[in-house]
Amino acid sequence: MNLTAQANWSKDISAMKARSHLNITEPATLPPEPNQIPVNGVVDVDYDGAKQSASFGRSQLRVANTELVLNGVLSKQSNLNVDLNAKDLHELTTLAAAFSNANPSAAQTPAQPYDLRGAAHFTGQITGTTADPRINGQLSVANLEVQGSKWRTLRVGLDAASSGVRFQNGYLQSAQQGEISFNGSTGLQQWSFKPESPLTLQAKVSKLSVADLERLAKAQYPITGDLSGEIHSKARNYNPSGTVRSR
Repeated sequence: MNLTAQANWSKDISAMKARSHLNITEPATLPPEPNQIPVNGVVDVDYDGAKQSASFGRSQLRVANTELVLNGVLSKQSNLNVDLNAKDLHELTTLAAAFSNANPSAAQTPAQPYDLRGAAHFTGQITGTTADPRINGQLSVANLEVQGSKWRTLRVGLDAASSGVRFQNGYLQSAQQGEISFNGSTGLQQWSFKPESPLTLQAKVSKLSVADLERLAKAQYPITGDLSGEIHSKARNYNPSGTVRSR
């Protein structure tokens, strides 16, 4: 790892201006040792303490098979472009579980990797303030596997803030047959989903196997076959209400 940095300020260090260039290279010995994660990347950032802003030149980080590219500004009026490419979602969820288990408390149950597979790409922007950012962009996933259910394609527009998330123009295609078009939203409390958080869903289902839905929802329904129709649902405190029109 190589770091080049310059900083200057006059009387107040909180008004410091700094410029840094960080170059990260994974160890030359391959494969990496156990519990080592290969990291590569370049980060260019200019910091302005008086404006409380960090301006990123084109910066890139690669962790195993996941690559993050940043370009723009984080500040009181952020405008940061984000491009995230995860070629192996199972690897990414395993890494996330490893990080969460790095310093577990005595009462904390170790997190288990979620059974999620496929390749994902997100491109979007971070706006708002650093204390309360907003994330807007497009997510696409290929060859998605969730808890044993298999899906050829997922596409959805995301608009996320600390108070809630909206899902727009969503499309989910089964690996076997059938598809779902959907829109929805859920409330959050400081980025956390709570039992009392409201949840809404509007979906159009076409020739989708009930077995696929059962695997996705980890539930069993007293019907078999294929499902086509419309779903309009609202939920709070895990108590859903709404209508289903099948055909």
